[in-house]
Amino acid sequence: MNTENTSYNKEKNATGDYDSLYTMDNTINPHENYREKQHYTRHVLLASLGIPVFLFALFAVSILISMFIMAANTNAIQNPEQLEQLMMNPTIVTVMLVAQSIIMLLIAIFATFVAGGKKTPKIFQLSSYKNIFTKLGFVKHSALKTANHIVTGLLIGLVVFAALQVIVILFGMAGISLDSSDTSEMVFSSNSWILVYLMTPLIVPIVEEVFFRGFILGFFSYPDFSIKKRNIIGLIVSSVLFGLMHFQGFSGIADIFVVGWTAIIGLVFGILYLKTKNILTPIFAHIAYNGITVILVLLSGM
Repeated sequence: MNTENTSYNKEKNATGDYDSLYTMDNTINPHENYREKQHYTRHVLLASLGIPVFLFALFAVSILISMFIMAANTNAIQNPEQLEQLMMNPTIVTVMLVAQSIIMLLIAIFATFVAGGKKTPKIFQLSSYKNIFTKLGFVKHSALKTANHIVTGLLIGLVVFAALQVIVILFGMAGISLDSSDTSEMVFSSNSWILVYLMTPLIVPIVEEVFFRGFILGFFSYPDFSIKKRNIIGLIVSSVLFGLMHFQGFSGIADIFVVGWTAIIGLVFGILYLKTKNILTPIFAHIAYNGITVILVLLSGM
């Protein structure tokens, strides 16, 4: 038996997995191929279940908040339109965003924990959490490389925002308005500093990148972004879902554009993650994009 061809490479890869599926000459080990497919199927199934679970949990939270509002404003609510207006209150929107963020993080962390199977460390061990966050893209690099990833993310975020402005101008020249939706206007015109200065430019980008890139894309691209077909599937699924999550209705072409443009952003951020294998890159790209949006909107006196 050729020892070189049957020895396993135990070096830890970028996703935190120690069990390499390749021999020392980088060929697939036939004895591990079946187990690898089982692990991949488990990851895809968990990622696929993550979305409906998230939507159901968010729907349940919305129902609970609606019931609370109706109970507190029994005499003030005479029709569904009045309830909808109360649901758009900045405080309620902030609560919904916080709940959404918590749900997304819990799903991503729990799914990552389950994906480890029998090899996952006990939940009370600190190494368990280190492995989970490593698998979600928080990979340790040198200080210089990490700084490079962060700067790259910030620059890409600014470029994507600049591209949006060019598109808005071109559409405007064609007589098509891409004005922000009522939801966006409510967010930026509210007096909630948590919503405007904390959730939108910081918390939301971190949570969304961990969920859509670290969790959804990462699981579909299991185990280490080395299989092109899986990367493509992961990019498409995560980007489309990212766009649909920002769906705000069909009140005009602007709402349709938001879904399409957000999906494109998801594609760009996903490629960033695949290239750098560091979730900090798309996180800072997202922070730059949302942050410059908040700054310009506030400066415009909206």
